[in-house]
Amino acid sequence: MATTSNYPGAIDSLQTPAANLSGPPTHEDIHLQLADAVEKVETEIGINAKNRLANAFASVAARDAAIASPVAGNTATTTIGGVAYFQWHDGTVWRSMPLFSTGNPSQLWFLNEDGESVPLSPTKSDSQVTCTGTAFSIPYAVAWPAGVSSVDVVANVYRGGLSSGTPIVLNQLIATTTHVHVYVVKADGAAVGGSDQWTCDFIATATY
Repeated sequence: MATTSNYPGAIDSLQTPAANLSGPPTHEDIHLQLADAVEKVETEIGINAKNRLANAFASVAARDAAIASPVAGNTATTTIGGVAYFQWHDGTVWRSMPLFSTGNPSQLWFLNEDGESVPLSPTKSDSQVTCTGTAFSIPYAVAWPAGVSSVDVVANVYRGGLSSGTPIVLNQLIATTTHVHVYVVKADGAAVGGSDQWTCDFIATATY
């Protein structure tokens, strides 16, 4: 008799011991197989399985019934391709939206008035970006998600110890969905030299 369980790949066919627990199977083998089966069942089902959905259920069977025959208000979470999704049943079908990308939990999503999933905090920022010359274009480190129609930006420019001379001030600031375009002049109105270095901090906010 095998002393390990076939579960979850197959259902075990447990043998009944002979009279007085004489083998085969031996008393020890029965205990080993049952212990192995219990551990595999626990691993397969997991911890607190009845409450795996956001709703609380009385049992795993009740939870499975809610999945098979859901009603409006049933909710769940799942992970697909490294992205966590919040799911809910609207009374007809299951619907879902991404919560955040794995490795970037700060990018939390929500549904806007058009039923689109958009970042809850639609901002990007960067600091101490080294720039050169009269104008400099700074690309976003991470692209905006689909649905961004425009971007507003605030910025601060300064020499930051990179070069000496007349202070640098902001002349014009333009944000697109791909770059922040920064234009500067010297504080006395003179043009910034092509080799003059300066530093920029910015915070960009998206509009959907």
